[in-house]
Amino acid sequence: MNVAAPLRLPTNYCEPSWDDEMRSEVLAQTGIELDIRYPAWEQLQDRNRFGDLLTEVRPRAIELAEQKLASIKRAKADPDGPALFEKFMFGRSPFKARAPSDREEHVLVPEKLKPALCSGASKRTTYWVEDEPLNPQIDWLLDETLQRGGIGFLGGPSGAGKTFVLVHLALCGALKKLFFGRSVPKPFGTYLIAAEGAASVAQRVKTAAVHSFGLPNEDATRLPIAYYKGAPDIMNKQGLDALISELKSADREMVSRYGVPLGLVQIDTFGQAFTLDDENAAAQVNRATKIMHAITDATGVAALATHHFGHSAQRLRGSSALRANSDFVIEARGDGELFLEKCRDAAEVRLGWYDMPLVELGHKADGRPITSRHIRELGERNSRTARAATGFVPPAGCADFEMAFKAVATASEDGSRLEASTAAVKATFYAAREGKQAAKRQAWKRNADKARALGYELSDTLISKPAKA
Repeated sequence: MNVAAPLRLPTNYCEPSWDDEMRSEVLAQTGIELDIRYPAWEQLQDRNRFGDLLTEVRPRAIELAEQKLASIKRAKADPDGPALFEKFMFGRSPFKARAPSDREEHVLVPEKLKPALCSGASKRTTYWVEDEPLNPQIDWLLDETLQRGGIGFLGGPSGAGKTFVLVHLALCGALKKLFFGRSVPKPFGTYLIAAEGAASVAQRVKTAAVHSFGLPNEDATRLPIAYYKGAPDIMNKQGLDALISELKSADREMVSRYGVPLGLVQIDTFGQAFTLDDENAAAQVNRATKIMHAITDATGVAALATHHFGHSAQRLRGSSALRANSDFVIEARGDGELFLEKCRDAAEVRLGWYDMPLVELGHKADGRPITSRHIRELGERNSRTARAATGFVPPAGCADFEMAFKAVATASEDGSRLEASTAAVKATFYAAREGKQAAKRQAWKRNADKARALGYELSDTLISKPAKA
């Protein structure tokens, strides 16, 4: 008999009640009450104060379980076999076992150790830089914009067309079409959590399919796009688990119906879906973004949530943790500009311009028209929809740079460019800001990076940009 076979645990080792037992044990030993909305084991891993408990329980549990498995096999026909293991750690709760069935071996462990065993103790968590490729291939869902497994936001003021942009992106993914010049490496399906405006989702998808992508009416809804009507209670563990189960089911059905896997989960809107007590509280925002990561980790998709700008232009409403925790942030600005404001693995850059033509779909019983809109990508700013301004609106954190440059810039000899010495722009920029010198240097660096993405050319001595941008 081969007694070195690997340990196989039955699927029922992940019972939700074990989390409750672990919380009770932590409360009894430390006086700390863990949050009921998140797995106890994940919370323990985030707390150094429980380090001794973790380092002792997990390795010891796995080691002993593997040792005892061999004994269980030898005692398979012995009804008194479980009595061989009467004592274990913690001074009680003997490590018992029963003879395995023909289908699988079972090892029954003390209640305190169940979270340690079902938490994926055998999963690899340590990686050596030496063993990793120097140029890892990023699994782009949308080239140099959205990566699988990432989370982010599509921000903008009310009326900027954020939901229409979501629909446009979903259709680009389904049809493998360019999204503002960015390619879709492989077609993907989209699942939209319509926490608001669910009644108009199908109509908007059909309008965009026909008028933006030229699909015939009969094919305009035969697409790998599904949606959830309303807001699931994803702040609750049971609600989150139910949503993840629904997403996995939708993925299987998308592959069955259209031969395309689920790639993107859209949340419209972040505020309606997560219902935080205080969006300015970093702790609450961190909790919400961890839930978004839980969705992507469980399904392998990217997650993109719409969110409104705050009182400050070009900035997501609420805590700065929203942006900090994101892998990508896209801004749909009120003047028709779509800007990639953040991407961990690609440059920040303007994606393009768009407008939203009004389309008449039919008539109501009283003769009034039924209308909808769709995204139309533009090669340049549409003066009919843009605000009265020269050039484009700079991204958040770049306005001071723009003002400093304009204050000292002059036209080049041929009139094709505006130029200014780097020293003069920097001095004007510093003079306009308050705070310590170190803070000003950091602000200058951030603004300079944004300026390069917007078409400015910066060197140690000269800053310039096209006279007409």
